[in-house]
Amino acid sequence: MNEQGFGSPEKEVKSPEEARAEAADRDLRKLAELRESGEIEPEDFPIDTLLQLNEYDQPVARKDAGNQAIVINPGQFEELGYIDFVGAGGELITLDFEDQVTTHPLIIFPSELGDLPENVIPGPAQNL
Repeated sequence: MNEQGFGSPEKEVKSPEEARAEAADRDLRKLAELRESGEIEPEDFPIDTLLQLNEYDQPVARKDAGNQAIVINPGQFEELGYIDFVGAGGELITLDFEDQVTTHPLIIFPSELGDLPENVIPGPAQNL
């Protein structure tokens, strides 16, 4: 109830950082559960491979990552600069880490990755 004694209780408003922290915690729990159940590989997709794909302007696709999650820790954002990947729907997505200030890892689950059709050459990505 509100101060007047009726209506719905006031919802707690979270800061963007609090919302990001909650989402990161939720993703980390999900990652641990999926690894424990054997649904995904226990190892992360290698950062060195991400760097190589960036060097050749190639997006990460499901065929590359297989059943590994992509986990990028805050200290690796600057080193990578960006990541191109194929979304589950086949769309090309770019995440640009320039000017990103966060203390939370970025996790891309295998189920969030897709593959480009064989006859498609990667073009401009959708910037997020």
